[in-house]
Amino acid sequence: MPDLSAFEQEVALALYRALADGEPVPLPCLAESVGRAEAEVARVLETGGLRGLVFRDADRRVIGFGGLRLVVTPDGVREVEPAEAVLSFLLPEAALFQRTSSEAIKSFCHYVYFLASAAAGAAWTAEHAGTFVLSIEDGFALARMNNAARFGQVLDGGG
Repeated sequence: MPDLSAFEQEVALALYRALADGEPVPLPCLAESVGRAEAEVARVLETGGLRGLVFRDADRRVIGFGGLRLVVTPDGVREVEPAEAVLSFLLPEAALFQRTSSEAIKSFCHYVYFLASAAAGAAWTAEHAGTFVLSIEDGFALARMNNAARFGQVLDGGG
């Protein structure tokens, strides 16, 4: 992703959060979430550093962002676009979980990306020691296991 202005970062983060709800995001809702006029938000999506990263449906609602459109349900991955997309991954060190959030992000999160294809994944991992490629479905399964281990009692309805 290109370098983004503070406003572009704010819009991008709001868009990621809204898309995490699993529904298309209408422009008025996105504008309201960042406290700006629709025209300002539309302009930043269409002309700024976010241009080309937004996927829309026939009603112009945002349905994907960041070069990938991914639809998941509690049961699994329903849609991936592009279909060849993969996930880069890095096995975290056990000590990572004792560090601050910013240290964890630098040591782990900066190595976990959606990539457009296996070839793109291979090129990226060749440049980043210790990383490897997972299918989107395997990434979902891994995330599901992680969430079960961390939040199982609540996810299972136990409290």
